[in-house]
Amino acid sequence: MREIYSYLLLVRCDKNFVVETRGKRIFNISAGSYIYVGSCGINCSRVLRYIYSMRWDKKFWHIDYLLDKCSLERVLVIPNINEKDLARELSTEEFLEPVPRFGSSDDPSSRSHLFKIRNLDTDIIDKILERIIS
Repeated sequence: MREIYSYLLLVRCDKNFVVETRGKRIFNISAGSYIYVGSCGINCSRVLRYIYSMRWDKKFWHIDYLLDKCSLERVLVIPNINEKDLARELSTEEFLEPVPRFGSSDDPSSRSHLFKIRNLDTDIIDKILERIIS
């Protein structure tokens, strides 16, 4: 069986802005902290792109547009959980607010793959890990 990896990016946006993707989808992003859910196959090279702040003129994924304007704060790679399952799990968390349809165009069963964090007073990563592992 092939191992799967998903990742969470903790992203901070200092101001409000609008994202328009190459598919002409428009998202209003407000200042705050966000969690983005993605998948990275077996070598997670996509995650390295974000860690090392690589920017290309050609953007492929919704998160590329977001990271053009926001700061990457943390990365968490999680083995043995599917990106779609992880996004659905996070969409039920009361401390997260989905940004409708962001990053989930290939996942119609999920509300979003980007979630605004409503309360930064808690250790968000610990809460998420507790939920996933249990």
